[in-house]
Amino acid sequence: DELDPEQVLRRSNKVAWIHGPWANGVFGFLIGANAICIGFETNVDATNKENKDILFWMCVELVFLAAFSIELIMRIAVDGKTVFRDPWNVMDLFLVTCGYFGVV
Repeated sequence: DELDPEQVLRRSNKVAWIHGPWANGVFGFLIGANAICIGFETNVDATNKENKDILFWMCVELVFLAAFSIELIMRIAVDGKTVFRDPWNVMDLFLVTCGYFGVV
C-alpha cells in the first residue's frame, strides 16, 4: 500500500494547511463571525415577534454548520482517529453534531 508521489504531496499539503496558521485564522474568524451572528439573531428574535427573518437566519446557521463540518472532516481526513485525542476536536464534534440536531 505504497502511496505514489502525487498522493504524498497532496496529503502533505492538506497537513500543512489544516494544521497551519491559515486554517487557525480562517476557522477562528468563522467562530467569531458565528458568535456575532448568534448575537444579532437573538436580538432580532427578541424584537421581531413575527419571525420574518427566520429563513435568513436558518441559511446563515447552515453556512456556518457547513464550514465547521468541513473543518472537522479535513482534520479527520488528515489525522484519522487520532484527531479525537485532542479535547478541542472532541468538543468540535459535539458542537457540530448539536448543530445538526438543531437544524432537524
